[in-house]
Amino acid sequence: MAWSGYFMFGGTELINATRTEEYAKHFGVQWFRPVYNEIGLPWLLDEPRYTTPLQDDAPWTDPDNLDSYDFYGVYPLEITGIEDSTTDASPTESVIDGGYIGRVRKKTRTIVFSAVLTGASECAVEYGMRWLRGVLTGGPCFNQDYGSCGGADLCYLACPPIMDDIEGTEDAQTCYNRVGRSLHEVTTTVGPTVTQKLEMINGGAVWRVTWTMVAANPAEFGVPKQLIVGFLDPAVGVPYYGGEMPPGGDYDENGHVQTDTPCAAPVFRPVYDPLCALLAPPPEVPSVMPMCFSFPVNYLRTFFTIPRTEIPLWTTVTPVIQMSTKTVEARSVRVRFYADMFDTGDPSQDPCNYCGDVVFSYIPPSSTIVLDCADREVYIDQPGVGRRRADSLITNSKGEPFEWPEFSCGYGYVVTVDMPQQMSERPVVDLSLVPRMV
Repeated sequence: MAWSGYFMFGGTELINATRTEEYAKHFGVQWFRPVYNEIGLPWLLDEPRYTTPLQDDAPWTDPDNLDSYDFYGVYPLEITGIEDSTTDASPTESVIDGGYIGRVRKKTRTIVFSAVLTGASECAVEYGMRWLRGVLTGGPCFNQDYGSCGGADLCYLACPPIMDDIEGTEDAQTCYNRVGRSLHEVTTTVGPTVTQKLEMINGGAVWRVTWTMVAANPAEFGVPKQLIVGFLDPAVGVPYYGGEMPPGGDYDENGHVQTDTPCAAPVFRPVYDPLCALLAPPPEVPSVMPMCFSFPVNYLRTFFTIPRTEIPLWTTVTPVIQMSTKTVEARSVRVRFYADMFDTGDPSQDPCNYCGDVVFSYIPPSSTIVLDCADREVYIDQPGVGRRRADSLITNSKGEPFEWPEFSCGYGYVVTVDMPQQMSERPVVDLSLVPRMV
């Protein structure tokens, strides 16, 4: 779900209904009728009570353009498309009865905005329209990365702040972690377009506008939660966020040497007449095996657990793993995820039943490689070089493409970090969980 009263796009506040209502009230705008009346939004955003665009340094103000101080903001009327499912499966009709249903997939998500621009004069609203175009289309002073094909994040709230929270039962950050939502890789595809202009009796002005945005990633995400910080770092005592062991948490930084248990591989074994084998087996999928990659037979295994309290029952969370090196490169570091349904913390009870198998084949010195399973991208940060894609550095244990892990069903997980025994300097591991509202 999404509340229409607040939106941020590419790091810039786009819609804040409370801000606009307070400005109209302060300037005594008689024609403006507030709809949202949500006084808790400044508390949630850790901002003082709104007074005027000048005093608050509103997101659109420009000291060189006095009209910017007479613009009251973008006031939402209707926003559709965020709650709708994008699930799609294409049917193909057979020549005879019935047909075939294709693979179920999720299409891109389309969001349509209808809003009004309000201000003390026509010039102020005209300025606001120019500012809105800059925010939505990635102007030079807004999101610097918006010009790429990746789009930008669209952040909003699932519901307005609850008054009980404001009265002291919950702090603002905890409340935001619960109601904060975002769409990733969002791009403005249509507009903004002016559909109506109204000049008010006291000199104020209102423009009605619409625009359309599309999220390339259809998933709706919650606020990321940091869980592990500094695992395998000798200077870190307890690697859980905040330095305290959560209920159900466990870890082992010293590790032990072990060898992989042989796991059965699926084999194409149909039933056919042994005297008349009319069934021809399908050709095998071609694969290119890397000649320079070989995971060690005997390796050092360390681990930490994700408590069941961090895993939702009906939705999913996706991990974001950061692995950092200091002065020495790292090679053949493997991360596996094992479902811990009975809270044993022991992946050896069912060693072949892992839901994620990721090998970092190479990490340069003084670098941080990130496996972002929310946006499904791999990149590396190096000092003096910046961020670059690093898809070629991650495989599974066989040197083949890996599968993106996701966690659900309300039970905990054991995360194992395997590496060669003779590694002189172990990489440091951080892990965050990003809620995915399916």
